[in-house]
Amino acid sequence: MTTRIEQRSPDTRLDERVARLEVLVAQLLRQHDVDDDVALMRALVISVGGHVFNAQELRQHARIDVTLAAVLGRRSAKAIGRRLRRLANRPMAGYVLRKTARDNRGSIWCISTTEMHADAGIERDLSSR
Repeated sequence: MTTRIEQRSPDTRLDERVARLEVLVAQLLRQHDVDDDVALMRALVISVGGHVFNAQELRQHARIDVTLAAVLGRRSAKAIGRRLRRLANRPMAGYVLRKTARDNRGSIWCISTTEMHADAGIERDLSSR
């Protein structure tokens, strides 16, 4: 008995390699987004601390705050607002961004410190202490 080895065409092998590369690129992009989110959260903590703010105020403050300017880039206030909504209520780097209200200039945000509760494995808001 002879076993027949399936021959794959060069096109098939190329398609498989491209598919694997596409998966790797998607993973890298997701990691890059996470890194960018953490960098933004850290910049917000440094720049605005315990103050409430809206996206327009962040855009204005970035004119004098190099850390904030570096992570916001040239984004408009509207684009910043969309990014803040995406980050809302997602604990990261020991902090969580929360929407506290809305006015005629958009959403008003604040940053709270979180602490991992060892017993339950959940994060809790420390701003009420």
